[in-house]
Amino acid sequence: MEQTRHTHAGLARRFALAALMLTGSMFSAADAVAQNYIAFSSASDFTLQANPKGWDGTLYYSTDLETWTEWDGSQLNSADGKLYLRGTGNSKITGELANSWKLNDAEGIACTGNIENLLDHEKVANGEHPTMASGCYTYLFYNCKGLTTAPELPATTLKDNCYGGMFYNCTSLTTAPELPATTLGWWSYAQMFYNCTSLTTAPELPATTLAAYCYQYMFQGCTSLTTPPVLPATTLKACCYQYMFRGCTSLKVSDEKTSEYGKPWRIPSVGSISAEDTDWNTDMHANTGGTFTGNPSINTTYYLYGTETGIAAAEAQPMALQLYPNPASSHVSVSGLSANGGTVQIFDVAGRLVLSVESNGEEAQTIDISGLAPGLHYVRSGSQTAKLMVK
Repeated sequence: MEQTRHTHAGLARRFALAALMLTGSMFSAADAVAQNYIAFSSASDFTLQANPKGWDGTLYYSTDLETWTEWDGSQLNSADGKLYLRGTGNSKITGELANSWKLNDAEGIACTGNIENLLDHEKVANGEHPTMASGCYTYLFYNCKGLTTAPELPATTLKDNCYGGMFYNCTSLTTAPELPATTLGWWSYAQMFYNCTSLTTAPELPATTLAAYCYQYMFQGCTSLTTPPVLPATTLKACCYQYMFRGCTSLKVSDEKTSEYGKPWRIPSVGSISAEDTDWNTDMHANTGGTFTGNPSINTTYYLYGTETGIAAAEAQPMALQLYPNPASSHVSVSGLSANGGTVQIFDVAGRLVLSVESNGEEAQTIDISGLAPGLHYVRSGSQTAKLMVK
């Protein structure tokens, strides 16, 4: 393999370490974005292999953040439980199941950072979303049973099958990454968390217009999943929710409100749907753990397991920054601000300050964001941060 030492690697590393030292939750969430690589880490050493390789550009690896070497897909060995990867000129990383990556079965392997750094870390550094091809990350971590933490997936426009089966049978994965995309492709999330038996909570799914098969089998077999996502979509497509929660035995839904089932849940979460599509809900709740295991109807309220008292108490807790609407295009209302005033700051995906507004001293404030570029941003006030999608 050809070895390449980047002349500015030392400066880049110092910049990354400086980013890690910044305080505030925005930077703790975005520090790996600023570093322009994804990081694998574990308490013990591990191996990574992609043979055959599926990427269509170039990937580089490093164990010290100084020397970056082109990777041909053959086995890599971590050093002190760490391994770093980034790429240039890629539009896909796998493309099909045969090109999935193989992590050995070492326990507690975390993968952190912006996954788009595998496509083109230079574009990410410029605040861009690199263009992805169909099947971009499909089955990337297939059967990686030691993976506990997933990388960030900040893309807002998806291609067909781009995340299909991405974490299939990752039985140690406990938390799903945020999924901010609002434009979906066929099978975008199909089988994404299939049999992730340690996953307890589903990520938000903000898209309001769906694509065929987009969520098919998405959480099938997630036996620890207790909370389904809010489903705001008002335009359904064929098989969009088919088998979505099948076999989620800890997920309990009822078609009646009772002392045990008190939290309302419906499709869509607000508003109404005027037309259904073929097999959109087939076996969506089959073999789940509640009293309702049938195919849900549109515009109908169901109830999740949990008493009203417990739900009311939870909802009464102080909230962090809240953004509405989100995604937003021209203005966003920020609530949860301090009455003592201060500054509301907005950063782009590369961690650059792109807008700063003095707080009006009220609990909520509307901010003009019409000048911001589309994509993921971070809104920060004091020690609190929220993610904002600009469309």
